[in-house]
Amino acid sequence: MIKIPKGMAAILLLAGSMALIPAAQAVVIDFESAIIGTDQTANYFEDGFRLSSIVGDYDVNPSDPFIGDGQYLALERTDDLDQSKVRIDMFGALFDFESLVSSSFGGRITFSDGTSELFGDFPTQPVTVAFSGHTNLTWIELSSRSNDFLRVDNITFSVPEPSALVLMALGLTGVGFARLRKTA
Repeated sequence: MIKIPKGMAAILLLAGSMALIPAAQAVVIDFESAIIGTDQTANYFEDGFRLSSIVGDYDVNPSDPFIGDGQYLALERTDDLDQSKVRIDMFGALFDFESLVSSSFGGRITFSDGTSELFGDFPTQPVTVAFSGHTNLTWIELSSRSNDFLRVDNITFSVPEPSALVLMALGLTGVGFARLRKTA
């Protein structure tokens, strides 16, 4: 029988647990469970995410082929303000941002990593706008550009699987115990 040193066994356990970690799970906010109405300022919750109004208000509108399938989020210029702004967060948990469906005349997305991107100008059909490189975020903000409206639907995020974090913690714990025993 081949003897494997305990340190090597811990490293193999860590490598094995990392190989078993599933990919991040995609979550799509589609606004289908939202109450349709205008001038909403209360928080809206879906799939662990919270939408809160930062500037102005937001509307959840019924199905319209202009934006795609099902209900959608609309941010429009308010009476006294040039823009409306909504923050989306997951109560401090980290997530990655992937894409959204837009059919609007102007919007900006601001990320908790300090960057922002303009998108929009799709007046005739809904378009999926993909964003890359925005990982480990704690929030994003969607805002309409001055004098424009913003329509978005199917906002897609990736969130880590809780089991992945548990497996990684077990592997690191095994490495730590092996190192303690080796030094003792």
